[in-house]
Amino acid sequence: MRFISISIVTTTLLAGNALAEDHFIQHGGTVFNPPVLMVEPGDVVQWGIGFPGGSPRTITSGEDCIPDGLWFDGEIPPGLFTWEVPLDIGVTEIPYFNRLACKNGEPGLLRIIDIRRVPSEYPTIQEALDAAEPYDTILIAPGTYFETFLVPDDDNLLIKGELDAEGDLAVVIGPKPGSKLTLPIMSINSVNDLRIEGIHFTGGRGGGVVLDSASASIDDCLFSDNTSMAGGGLACLLSTVAITDCRFDVNTSGYGGGVLTVESDVSIVECDFNDNRSTSVDEAVAGGAIAAESGVLSILDCRFENNDAESSGGAIALESCQVSIVDSHLEGNGTTSTGGAIDAVSGTLEVLDTVIRGNVAMAGGGGIHLDGTTASIGGGRICGNSPDQIVGDWTDVGDAVVRDDCSILYVPGDFTTLEEAAEAGRDGDTIAIAAGVYTPTKEEFIRIQDVSLSIIGETNPDGSPAVTINGPIGLVYPGMTPCVVENLRAKTLFLYDCNATVSNCIIEFGEDGAAGIVLQNFIGTVRDCRIAECGADFLPGGVYVNDGVDDAEIPATDATFINCVIENNYG
Repeated sequence: MRFISISIVTTTLLAGNALAEDHFIQHGGTVFNPPVLMVEPGDVVQWGIGFPGGSPRTITSGEDCIPDGLWFDGEIPPGLFTWEVPLDIGVTEIPYFNRLACKNGEPGLLRIIDIRRVPSEYPTIQEALDAAEPYDTILIAPGTYFETFLVPDDDNLLIKGELDAEGDLAVVIGPKPGSKLTLPIMSINSVNDLRIEGIHFTGGRGGGVVLDSASASIDDCLFSDNTSMAGGGLACLLSTVAITDCRFDVNTSGYGGGVLTVESDVSIVECDFNDNRSTSVDEAVAGGAIAAESGVLSILDCRFENNDAESSGGAIALESCQVSIVDSHLEGNGTTSTGGAIDAVSGTLEVLDTVIRGNVAMAGGGGIHLDGTTASIGGGRICGNSPDQIVGDWTDVGDAVVRDDCSILYVPGDFTTLEEAAEAGRDGDTIAIAAGVYTPTKEEFIRIQDVSLSIIGETNPDGSPAVTINGPIGLVYPGMTPCVVENLRAKTLFLYDCNATVSNCIIEFGEDGAAGIVLQNFIGTVRDCRIAECGADFLPGGVYVNDGVDDAEIPATDATFINCVIENNYG
């Protein structure tokens, strides 16, 4: 089966539906791409094969290889076959196929929808929802809409807020200021395949969105300043929900300040949870950011910061769930009970490649508290939590780093590469590098950017550097918090916009565009170093000062060299 990539071009037409669109479908021999296309009456659909030549094919409306004789029958190539959706079409679906290869190919489908625009066609969102049919789109223009208890009744709806010119959220929905209604902003009951995109839900006094026995995807939304008894931002009950690229800020609830899931299958991807709070003081799952009871929960590439709970789980509280947390970051969360970052009771928990640091639990399990949970942990770092890191039994599935002190990052003990350690570091941390040779893995040189670190290599018995960087290394824009570089051998050292002390380093055999030590708006000291045999194509070898910014607020380079050898450089 051959798949050809698709591009959909949208243009404004001058006749018929003024908001009509052009759509392009490619046929790769056996497959239409996209296989299902949403169109409005008045839209224009074009079919093509996407490349010169190719065998003829006939695009025919109908199904099961039987033409219906109703809508279209056209041949490609040559050129494109074009069909305009009638304004009075009167049907919701048009199946079609390639008549010359229908037995071996996949059919296509045009799905006729309406885009119901708020407020130009419908004054309120609820009026648009009431008029909608399955597969319709509710398109909401930028603005603030004082509406509460919105109820969609149809499957396969898209409820979409338009973005502003910069691509930021521009549709805000919530109750009027001062409203005492304790209802959710949106209630979704027994509705399937609902999609919500690009909306800011705020101020709900019965929560932001509640799903009960429903399935939905929620993309690029913000939930802020919502409160409820359970699930301040979002509550998922007996539902299947995919949440992507959303933020949950300053929501409050008894259980699940940001999100509550009960007997649901929920995935949360690339989302941020900040300053959410659970106020429950009983022993039920609390969860400052997320509370989950039964069901399945998957968390991927998410950040949890400064969430708190009066009871268990400063960030996440779990009971009898199947949970995976991968490539995420939990920092600065807290609870007066157990589980500063995560509290899990029974069920299963998998934590992979995740950083859990600086969380606090007054009753134990500053990082993770486990009670009868089958837990596996691998990769990532669990460190610097108070009063301890992990309470309860767990299995190390590989490279789990659990330490009381977060401030020292060991390479290769904790991290395989220097770049990985630098990405995990915070201002003031130290990267301790064991003897060996380290080659840049992501770029042509090792770039340590926007963080002030001490980078200290191991030494040989004679005191010389035992760590070799097989290429250039650079501190780039770390700010004015002092950095330290010690005991390294490298080809070139870049020091850009930083305050640093460099000592006992050998910089030699640098080449290409820059070599030796290159300084730009650098303040600091280089001590007991050797800079030799460096030659650049365009810049002088040895030591080169390149203050490229003429700004009185940015200090010029002020470097002091003490007991250094600078010799045999060229360029």
